Amino acid sequence: MNNLIDLAHFSRLISVASGHAVDPDDSETLVGAFQKFRPSGKSLEKVFERAPCGEAIMERLLKVYETTGEARRSDGMSDAFFIVRNPAKIDPSEALTIAKDFFGQLHQLALENNVAELNSVLNPLPTIRIIEGKAPKHPKADLEKSALLQAMQKQAPALIDRFLGNLERSEQQNPQKEFAQFLSPALYFVACDPFLRDYLLWPLVAECSALDDPFESYFWLWSKGAKYRIFNNDQIDLYFPRVF
Repeated sequence: MNNLIDLAHFSRLISVASGHAVDPDDSETLVGAFQKFRPSGKSLEKVFERAPCGEAIMERLLKVYETTGEARRSDGMSDAFFIVRNPAKIDPSEALTIAKDFFGQLHQLALENNVAELNSVLNPLPTIRIIEGKAPKHPKADLEKSALLQAMQKQAPALIDRFLGNLERSEQQNPQKEFAQFLSPALYFVACDPFLRDYLLWPLVAECSALDDPFESYFWLWSKGAKYRIFNNDQIDLYFPRVF
């Protein structure tokens, strides 16, 4: 790509467009900026126009805006994060197929990055159940968590950092790596979700993997309001607010 903008230019553009001051030397200042572009996100397109992989990232961001819509709730308050309030009904068999694909892709990512613990707990793939209803809470104490849950909460979200480390090194800072590191905190706080963050960041690290788009199936699950819950090493429960 020619004429790529640097972080300083990107920060100026998004600061002006959002009214949210962003410092190119502090990625934490970008947190909350994407919320300023709700509901459509369309005015972000000019900001990402000449950013590394900007078109591909923008395409994914627009899907998030489209899925969540207005931030304002019926009680007059506004969501601080991008929350799927009215997900479409799902076909349980389709959801199961897509869930198996996502967890299978995580296993492949673990193999690519030699993450032994995550590889172990996902091979063979645990039983996956599709459940309608409100998801119960995970245990908070590590001693009460299964090895599968700990791997999903610790090793799986760190996979993207391994890809960032694998981006081609040169005498100058790699612009894709630089942008990915800068965007990462803010994209996590879009929905406080590491896998949605990784879906949005994937175009910047895709060249480091043989996999096509391993988080695409997760976006489908997220867009339908799915939440995974794990209470032992043999089973993953996916809770959906609307099934039939």
